[in-house]
Amino acid sequence: MDFFTHLFLETSLLWGLFGVFHVQDDFLSSKTGKASFWLVMLGTVVVDLDLLVLPAAHRLFTHSLVFPLIFFVAGVALWATHRKRITYTVSWAIALGMLMHFLLDFEGEAPMGLFWPFSPLAFKLAFIVSVGAGGVPQFQPVVLVYTVEQWLASGGFTMPTGVYGFAFGIPVLSFVLFLATVARDFYPWWPCCSQKKPAEPVKQS
Repeated sequence: MDFFTHLFLETSLLWGLFGVFHVQDDFLSSKTGKASFWLVMLGTVVVDLDLLVLPAAHRLFTHSLVFPLIFFVAGVALWATHRKRITYTVSWAIALGMLMHFLLDFEGEAPMGLFWPFSPLAFKLAFIVSVGAGGVPQFQPVVLVYTVEQWLASGGFTMPTGVYGFAFGIPVLSFVLFLATVARDFYPWWPCCSQKKPAEPVKQS
């Protein structure tokens, strides 16, 4: 999946979940909260930074379940020590954003080292196409398993020509969803809606 889809789609889904759990106001009510949301957005794409340093080994080390587990445990620790709600919300959101990233990447060119550094194996989803009865095509999902050495010996991941992983429709739709959800609530320049205000506290009589 391309960078822009990860960023806009996953951020929009996380913002929707914040609404379900009534924590959007934590991010909207202060400059610190708004700045914290940038960390949530960064968490959706940070695992792809290996493209800058180890492009041939893309997804073999950074796409490990160890990283969301670290942020999940950190969130539990922050919650257990009665820190501000936004602190453990950010930590859990980063963990969930990473898991969403892995899910979208599971069917992709490069396999993922989901259990690195505890296992040398990397996994990806592929589909075997066969013709069934009556000439109807059938798609059978298969999980392919590689060792790091096998994948690197095969040439590893190579950056495709043109914009990396860019299929025009999906990132554009993801960006539209982002504008209709996150941008609508955060930015006062949204052309058709006013900036969302945090809920006023109920006055006690």
